[in-house]
Amino acid sequence: MEKFFILLKKKGINYFIKNNKITINGNVDLYHTNIKTLPNNLSISGHLNLAHSHIEELPQNLTIGGNLNLNYTHIQTLPDNLSVGGNLYLAYSDIKTLPNTFFVEEI
Repeated sequence: MEKFFILLKKKGINYFIKNNKITINGNVDLYHTNIKTLPNNLSISGHLNLAHSHIEELPQNLTIGGNLNLNYTHIQTLPDNLSVGGNLYLAYSDIKTLPNTFFVEEI
């Protein structure tokens, strides 16, 4: 998880941790980065762009207020408790199945 926090610092993205939950107010653009994992209990009020990244799996209790872009990633599954307030983009990803319980506002 250290790599995630280093990327946030490098991009000037502020976050806070309370009750073991990481909250980011705004968008997080990790386009074309070599990030492989994200921390559990992550909440982002805006969009999360992971397109063309090396992300391998999404964490438990991931909440995105805006769009989640997973285009051109090697993600194969989504966590059951994923919540996306906007669009979910999966073009040219390796997604094989969708979970039984997840929430996307717009598809």
